Amino acid sequence: MRLRSVRSRLSDMVARRQFNTARAVDAFSAAIHWAIWDYVKERSDRRTIYRNFRRWRLARSMAEELAAEFKQEVGAHDQRRPRRLLKFLLGP
Repeated sequence: MRLRSVRSRLSDMVARRQFNTARAVDAFSAAIHWAIWDYVKERSDRRTIYRNFRRWRLARSMAEELAAEFKQEVGAHDQRRPRRLLKFLLGP
């Protein structure tokens, strides 16, 4: 359910021309963390399992795969504005 929510928010960002791959990876990563915590929170060894999950850094790699899949599905590309540091080179 959390992943569907993230996908709908990202679709809205694409429609508003504000999509950013880095933000998409962060959003998917947070959703994966919450989903794993929801899955293990009732178990007695939840802290150990969640600590190992974070140590292995699986959420980031899974989030990158989901973001790439989303970009391919929707046909999105990065639409963010240039960073302030490069603004004088690239213009407004």
